[in-house]
Amino acid sequence: VTSAYSNTTASYTDVTDTSVTLTTQGGPVLITFNGSFQVTSGNATNPTEAIGRAALVRDGTQIQEVYFGSTFNVDAGANAISVTPVSIMYMETPSAASHTYKIQARLDSTNTNRVLDAVTAAGNSKRSLQVPELKR
Repeated sequence: VTSAYSNTTASYTDVTDTSVTLTTQGGPVLITFNGSFQVTSGNATNPTEAIGRAALVRDGTQIQEVYFGSTFNVDAGANAISVTPVSIMYMETPSAASHTYKIQARLDSTNTNRVLDAVTAAGNSKRSLQVPELKR
């Protein structure tokens, strides 16, 4: 991963460095995504949740969606922060053609104010998207 990701809206945006284009021969494709996201609450008077969504998209069409984050019971005046591992596994048999797969993310709740990469102590984002075509 070469660039960090951040989104402060309830609209899906492309997660940096998670796009794969391949030309398939009509065989099954096994798509796997692994990564971690940090979500923070934006409601300091009632920081009860920090929830986000991630989606797997093929050729501009969402084909899988997952929710991530946590609910909290914290004191007013503090922001809730959740770092959540996210995994998506999906198998399909697309037509023989060129296809682009990517991951997108967004905020889910009104109490959440941003979704961003969870980073290691060294400051590196860790995520991967693999899209092999399997033999028929």
